[in-house]
Amino acid sequence: MPRDAVDRYHTEVSEEILLNQPGMELLRKRLLKLAGDFYEKFTKDRADDVSVRADYGKALFRLAQITGDVGDEPKAIKLHEQAAKLFTELFAKDANPETQARLAECYHHLGRLYRKEEDAKKSETDYKNALEIWEKLTAKAGARDEYVEGLARTLNGLGNLYQKARKLEEAQKYYKEAMSGWKTLLDAHKDVAKYQREYATAAANLGKLVDARDIQKKTGRRLSHRRPLQG
Repeated sequence: MPRDAVDRYHTEVSEEILLNQPGMELLRKRLLKLAGDFYEKFTKDRADDVSVRADYGKALFRLAQITGDVGDEPKAIKLHEQAAKLFTELFAKDANPETQARLAECYHHLGRLYRKEEDAKKSETDYKNALEIWEKLTAKAGARDEYVEGLARTLNGLGNLYQKARKLEEAQKYYKEAMSGWKTLLDAHKDVAKYQREYATAAANLGKLVDARDIQKKTGRRLSHRRPLQG
């Protein structure tokens, strides 16, 4: 099967809202594993083929995403780190924006995975690495929507990290910046459901933060994080 067809399949399964509903977890994992099997074989077959290093890196990245989604987060971290190292090497040889964006995606997902693994220091470092790259990419005139998306998503991730650590002022700052990014995309593409959903996610996370801050002010206690955050 052509790899671009598997890429589309993986994207559609990952973004299908119905598959993220309660009771659909097993089906979602089975569907993701079908794509994961392809990427695992691709990365094993092409590991030493220098002519397709960029494709190899993209396959490694997708395998890392799937591995994390099906529950093996330590292995997903290792795969993302391998992909990040490869994209760093590729960017050093040819400084093109697409390679830079792929590296930012790796750092973003490492930040998310380390946050879930309760390693706040590594999570912050990787999120900040991703943020630095996205900011450079979006500072250029006519920046691609993909780069604005990446920046907004990483800002939301940092908001989640700081809210979990009960650093509420920092969390609020990043949530608001994330909402601004999604609003920019919504203004340009009013009917894109993904942008509507992501804007609502950032707004919901900000709402949880406001609730937590109000309780903290009333009780004087720093509350442990309880309700799940999105993104």
